[in-house]
Amino acid sequence: MAFSITYLLAITFAFVSLSLTASIPGLKATTDPAIFSGYGSNYTSGKMTFNGTIHGVDFEMNGTAQEIYARFTASYPEIVALHPPEKQNDTYAAFDNNPVNLDKRSKMLPPLCIPVAGQNWQWTLYSPIDAGIKYLKNLQGGCAVGARSCVRISCSYNGAIYLCNDNNYAIAPSCYYLATYAEDISRDCWIRWHWKAYVGGQEFDTDNYNVVVRLDVDGKQTREAE
Repeated sequence: MAFSITYLLAITFAFVSLSLTASIPGLKATTDPAIFSGYGSNYTSGKMTFNGTIHGVDFEMNGTAQEIYARFTASYPEIVALHPPEKQNDTYAAFDNNPVNLDKRSKMLPPLCIPVAGQNWQWTLYSPIDAGIKYLKNLQGGCAVGARSCVRISCSYNGAIYLCNDNNYAIAPSCYYLATYAEDISRDCWIRWHWKAYVGGQEFDTDNYNVVVRLDVDGKQTREAE
């Protein structure tokens, strides 16, 4: 009897997994470039404003984490040369383990995984999201978003991380802290398809904002490259 129940559960799990992955071939982004899908006509999608430091240098710019770091690299190549990836990993670990950075934790866990009710969001490859997390962690400062709007804080190879603000005023949460939301989603909301890992979902904060990880190609419907 126990074997039968275990077998039935295994079959059920397999069926659910297949249902979730059935949409992977021909993935499509569904976001209009001017309207963020699922948030109504009053939620516009724009560029974030970063104001803070990168590797100890004051820097301010509008754009995604990748665009900002690329501009910083062009402006301060000698500084970037002093911070190879292995050294950056040490910096991340030191920041994560510093009690000062653990004072405020207002995440609403666990994250919601795709399919998210009321949304048409699609799974995206894990690798560009992981890269985006690293870019965001290099931005020591605030990632600003206007009132009742969403900004794309990271985008690479069709994989996007969005910050959405449900408040009636602008906010600028720590870019580094926002990266940990994408980490939560990547850890808890993932599937495997054709030997590749895909992630996607949404995580809320009690301060009335949320982070979304999903497929996005500049608001255009397109097929995910295999």
